[in-house]
Amino acid sequence: MIHSLLLRAVGAQVVYGFLVIAWQVAGLLLIAIGRQPLGPTASASVAIFAAVSTVLCVALARWLPSVYVLVSCGLAYVASTTILNAFTADPNNWPSDLSRYLGVAVNAVGVLAAALAIFAFIRMRGKRAA
Repeated sequence: MIHSLLLRAVGAQVVYGFLVIAWQVAGLLLIAIGRQPLGPTASASVAIFAAVSTVLCVALARWLPSVYVLVSCGLAYVASTTILNAFTADPNNWPSDLSRYLGVAVNAVGVLAAALAIFAFIRMRGKRAA
């Protein structure tokens, strides 16, 4: 059975995955009509990666929670570098400050999901030892 806190982490990971997919698809649609994407890039590859990694996280959380935590930390690294990029890259890469900060918010969900996964895993391990 999956720990309830780990279930919340997986839920946050799923929300993050859907947000990334929506962000990328919206960016691709904007490019298709000749407008600037929501962020510096818009990529079908990133949307596919988000979908695959979300499904992988759901499966791993159920059967291999320790591997799920590692994968989640990898995704948090990617999200945190994207957040850093929002504050260090040329602001003209975004159509507005609002889209830049919305991108930060989307990626903050990914970092939060990893933090929840780590916390849940530590709690799970503590209960097994007791």
